[in-house]
Amino acid sequence: MRKAWFLLPLLLLACTPPGPSLSLSPSRALVGEEVEARLKGMTGLGARVFVGEVEAEVTWRQQERVRFRVPVVPGGPRPVRVVVGNQEARGELGVLGMVDRNRILLRLPMGQDPKLPPGFTLIRKDDLAGCGRNWDIAARRWVKPSRNWKP
Repeated sequence: MRKAWFLLPLLLLACTPPGPSLSLSPSRALVGEEVEARLKGMTGLGARVFVGEVEAEVTWRQQERVRFRVPVVPGGPRPVRVVVGNQEARGELGVLGMVDRNRILLRLPMGQDPKLPPGFTLIRKDDLAGCGRNWDIAARRWVKPSRNWKP
């Protein structure tokens, strides 16, 4: 009979419902892009969203979904919290760093010369042999390149 008392807390833990959870779509986004949080175990109505420690602008709310705009936070994985009253669901968002869409970076094997797509010009060519790579090449786009270009 004494063994039954030890099992009672485990039984109670197994019977309690899981806490609120969320999934993010997309799981990676740039600052300023919209992300949708799908909620389980809590409502999205009246929800506040935090990315890192910064409160995000909520653009749309529904019963089990919330859309928010990624605030200005550093790039990398950032915790996301959706808070409604005393309930909180947590997730992680990959915040993409700022991208210069007019530059490309090429890393080539030893002895291979860069073949740039039309509209690109070579800015710099660095030898990275000491880093295990041969070349680090930055190119700047002056004209929109063809979508069908392949190196």
